[in-house]
Amino acid sequence: MPLHNREIALTRADARADDRRREVAFGNQSIVIARRVSGIAMRVRVPLCSYRGVALSLAEGRDGEAVHRIELLHCDPDLSIPLGEASDAADIAAEWAGLAQLRSLPRLLERAPGEIEAVETARPGASPAPRRRGSVVARRRTRFSRRRRMGTLQRLAVAYRDEREIICYE
Repeated sequence: MPLHNREIALTRADARADDRRREVAFGNQSIVIARRVSGIAMRVRVPLCSYRGVALSLAEGRDGEAVHRIELLHCDPDLSIPLGEASDAADIAAEWAGLAQLRSLPRLLERAPGEIEAVETARPGASPAPRRRGSVVARRRTRFSRRRRMGTLQRLAVAYRDEREIICYE
């Protein structure tokens, strides 16, 4: 299942897939995960904004030495994507910051398994300007509406008794 028209495509290990791998393609605003499960080819498009951030964690490698891992972290563990690992802390820190900035996601640090802390929470340009709907300026009347008199509930509450209503249906 080759993926086309994407910026970057990676192949990662996937224990639940038939061929034990999945293809991950990064677009501008979304990520496409393609794999084959029980003979059925599937593609899942996940928006980038649904990811929690780019997480850096420390784990034990195959040789018993410490390895730093970078992962695109999602609330659903099946959608989390390992991006890379290295033993050099300086190189991995620069790559971690660059990936977080490139995808406009916050940097996260995993101090202990399951304990994730945000290093930087502000996403530049990710949150739009607040709407005017709740502001003082939005409650003002337009210049055309200012000419007209506002209605009052007392005027509408007047009941006319003993008067005949004339209705013409012709």
